[in-house]
This record gives sequence, structure tokens and C-alpha cells, in this order.
Amino acid sequence: MEIPNLIGVQRESFEWFLTEGLREVFEDISPVKGVSDDLQLELTFDPDDADLNPKPKFTEAECRDRDMTYSVPKFVKAKFLNRPTGEIKEQTVFIGDFPKMTDKGTFIINGTERVVVSQLVRSPGVIFEPGERFRLRNLSKYQLVKGTIHPSRGEWLEFDVEHKPGKE
Repeated sequence: MEIPNLIGVQRESFEWFLTEGLREVFEDISPVKGVSDDLQLELTFDPDDADLNPKPKFTEAECRDRDMTYSVPKFVKAKFLNRPTGEIKEQTVFIGDFPKMTDKGTFIINGTERVVVSQLVRSPGVIFEPGERFRLRNLSKYQLVKGTIHPSRGEWLEFDVEHKPGKE
């Protein structure tokens, strides 16, 4: 039986974010227009443009030794348009250093190797489930229903509801 590559999903997801995800974000917010539509700023990100996606400045080993973050600088192309004057200015703009995932699926932050831990979060709502039938002091059987309220914030609330047959 082949061992599944469990880190592959995280690596693919992060790679998608650095390429397609960033491109989609800049497409969604561009162009940014002034109140009177006279001024316009277009931001474009091309994941295939080597000038916008340089290699890391330091190796993984250097980042560990120097207590640095293993990262890559990211740039976008900015185009500013002044409609009344017809002036157009274009330049490359630095948007930040993004952590780079290692081949092992980890990040090196301030010289320390970190791993992404995925977690499942229960959605808010109410859950009902059948409880156990039980006999109380040799009386007739009761039906127990358990309920749990999962709020979006705060503590969970669990409660039990009993139903005695014949009593509506």
C-alpha cells in the first residue's frame, strides 16, 4: 500500500494562493477610481513575470542560522491614469515579503521551522440526537433526547429532554 502525500494538499493550496489567488484578488479590486472617476489606479499581478516574483534572498539554512524568515518579495505592476490631463504613470510596486513554503511543507519564521495545522471547526447551530432508553425506579420507560446548541461565539449548551410514553 502506498503512503499518501498528506502535505501535498497544503503545498498545492499555498502555491495556488501565491499564483492564482493573488492574481484574482488584484483583479477584484482593480481599477481603483477616484470620486469623480478622473483618477484611476490599476494593479496587476502576473505570476509568470520573473520581475514580479524573484527568488528568495536567503536559503533555508541561512534563515535558520540567522533567525530570519524564509520569504520571497512580491511585486505588482501599478498603472496610474489621470483622465483630465491624459497622463499615465506605470511602475512596479513592492507589496510585501511572503513566507515561502519549504519542500517539506513547513515555513521558517524568525529562524524557527513551523508547520501549518489544519483544524475542523463545527458550524454554529443546534443538534438533536436520540438518547438512551432507561428505566427510573422500575417505572415505565422514558425516551431521552439530547440537544446541543453550538453558538458562533461562547460556550456550548447541552440539554436533555425526557418524554414519558402516554403523556403528550
